Amino acid sequence: MIAWRKFAVLACLVSSALFLGAALKVLAVAETVTTTVGISVQIGDVSPAPSPTPSPGQGSGDEVIIPLRDEATIVMEGFTSPNSFLSFLRNGSIMGTGLSDNGGKFVKTIKTESGNAVFAVWARDSSFLISQTSNFSLTLPGRATTTVKDIFISPTIKLLNTASYRGIPQRFAGSSFPGADIYFIVDDEQNGLIKTDSNGNWEHVLLTKSLNEGLYKIKVRGRLPDRGLLSPLSEEISINLQKMPKRGDCNADGKVSVTDLSIILFYWHRQNPENSCSDLNFDATVDIADISILMYLWTG
Repeated sequence: MIAWRKFAVLACLVSSALFLGAALKVLAVAETVTTTVGISVQIGDVSPAPSPTPSPGQGSGDEVIIPLRDEATIVMEGFTSPNSFLSFLRNGSIMGTGLSDNGGKFVKTIKTESGNAVFAVWARDSSFLISQTSNFSLTLPGRATTTVKDIFISPTIKLLNTASYRGIPQRFAGSSFPGADIYFIVDDEQNGLIKTDSNGNWEHVLLTKSLNEGLYKIKVRGRLPDRGLLSPLSEEISINLQKMPKRGDCNADGKVSVTDLSIILFYWHRQNPENSCSDLNFDATVDIADISILMYLWTG
């Protein structure tokens, strides 16, 4: 029994070490901090093995039924945005769901089979944005509880602009754990540092006047400064900065006229209109502000 327990603990520690070694490197920041990517694992005492169960109707000395695998318990604890829906997976299959609390913390206890497996968790925030999946490989000893702590799920991200033109600020938003630092990354270089509010929300404006036309890849990641934890990278969003067209000329006839007004009225009060020219102030809504800009640009 003692030898099995030592083997199980050693196997779990080795698997966890491999995960931590493969984790993404810490983003360099100006201040000196101790930051870790990954998880901590604790294994409880292994319970005694149950006695073999005799086959029904058989007398003493006959064949007995021995379970192929012992049951194990895994507890997953971590941090994400408040009131997020969480999915917990084993080898790609969902084994449970849950919710983070109002402060963004979560704890999930699940009974499962012992042995090697790849476990994962991802979150969907209150705006229905989905995080990246956090994966970790573990060997669960049977008849024991394995607790996985400090799972810091990646922030969520979305682009708020309806069009990406050079010179027009690009607005991004998302969520993470309240009070987290959010590193805004453009083409693998840090562009900004934002802190989430008490609800876990963040927003950042990317200025584009100094950028060239072309494709840019945007990601974020979070850090909990008081815990020394760094999240995985978020989903990647690509923006293709284009040359600014003549504003107000929605039908590209070289004039700003009644035809362009009719196009704007067609998309009146729509969110993220298909014809981005109708959203002249790039706030994702066609309203009176866009009509005012059109009148200013009017050529007839």
